[in-house]
Amino acid sequence: MDASRNYNEFVSIYGDSLSRYMGRIQTNLMYRFTEEIFKSDKINLNHSQFHCLQSLCLKGMNQNELAAKLGITKQALSKLVKGLEDKKLISKEKDSNDSRNKIIRHTKKGLRTVSTIIDITTTLEKEIMNKVGTKRYKELKQTLNEIECILNKKTGIITDHP
Repeated sequence: MDASRNYNEFVSIYGDSLSRYMGRIQTNLMYRFTEEIFKSDKINLNHSQFHCLQSLCLKGMNQNELAAKLGITKQALSKLVKGLEDKKLISKEKDSNDSRNKIIRHTKKGLRTVSTIIDITTTLEKEIMNKVGTKRYKELKQTLNEIECILNKKTGIITDHP
């Protein structure tokens, strides 16, 4: 009872919770991305596959690096990589420095899909910026970066940007 009352009081003062806003925004962004990728490249991607393609460095990464960057286990990464290999978006090869490890790279098709992702991102962000205004858009990104930094300090999760 108290939790519900506390939440309703919070919402009446501050609006919906940050996690609910972020969840809805993420759902809408993923819908737009996957819809546009399918239209452009005729590829169906789920959220995890999209995130993996987007996170994989252009030079390739070993399994441990990619799993750490995605915040998942090597076992979960293995399943994710298999799905992307089946779609011919990434490939694996032996790591010349450690034969027990594999280097994961984008294929040519995967690089085309990453290029599509970049185009969609640019178009979508410009669309949002045009609707809310450049100043407010930059302030929003600055605020989101600050929130991310605050949360990173509390969780210990490392992101790939400052």
